[in-house]
Amino acid sequence: FISYEWVRIVAYYLLMLVSVGGYVALSVSTSYIDWTGLFSFENENAFIAELSINIVKCCFFLASPALLFGFVGHLIWSPARRVKVPSLEESVATSDLRARLFFRIVTRGKNPDLVRDNVVKATTVLRKTCLPEWQWKVEVATDNPLDLDEMNDSQVYELLTPSDYVCPKGGKYKARALHHAVMISTAREEDWVIHLDEESSFDVETVKYIYAHCAKEETSVLRGQKEWGNIGQGVIKYGCHEHPPNYLTTLA
Repeated sequence: FISYEWVRIVAYYLLMLVSVGGYVALSVSTSYIDWTGLFSFENENAFIAELSINIVKCCFFLASPALLFGFVGHLIWSPARRVKVPSLEESVATSDLRARLFFRIVTRGKNPDLVRDNVVKATTVLRKTCLPEWQWKVEVATDNPLDLDEMNDSQVYELLTPSDYVCPKGGKYKARALHHAVMISTAREEDWVIHLDEESSFDVETVKYIYAHCAKEETSVLRGQKEWGNIGQGVIKYGCHEHPPNYLTTLA
């Protein structure tokens, strides 16, 4: 019996081997075309043209470090391999996390219906969990008013950035809204902020992993192993709605 997780991991590495190996094999077996032969140059300009094209070809090597580190990262920390963590109920019962979780959505406020829908989804998911309501909040940092107070939900806070607000070091756009949110939010230094875009959503499984990470890092801080907990980052998957509005653009 082979578990679904192992099938996913094998398929992930197999596809990586085929794509990378195929590219390397094609590069080694193919004779490079003299690009200068594709164009017609006068004799006196041929050397300059050939030199320019060779410089352009060499520029592709500038991406090599990023490609190498990305490849090694995918080999070691494969997104197809999930870290095992206890259930949320077990984590809440054993960890005694004192920090609160602030799910902070940042938006310009130009699409209020989308933001409102995702706020409702977020609060619905969080209320499905075993987390007490004192331990989580949903904040929306916005440049334009969204009137979220009309939802009459004590767990939702709208952090409206004043039009004349200026960051100390000149931050703009999202950085400006997030800086203002830090200044007026009720989050404490020991609390955790989960940053989301206006179109991002999550499920109960996501909350389980977030809670496990926060509890683990808080324990390390309390034991004096580090001054601050490590930040985390999750995989973003697109087109995971129940019914994507456009399958063509979603698959693209």
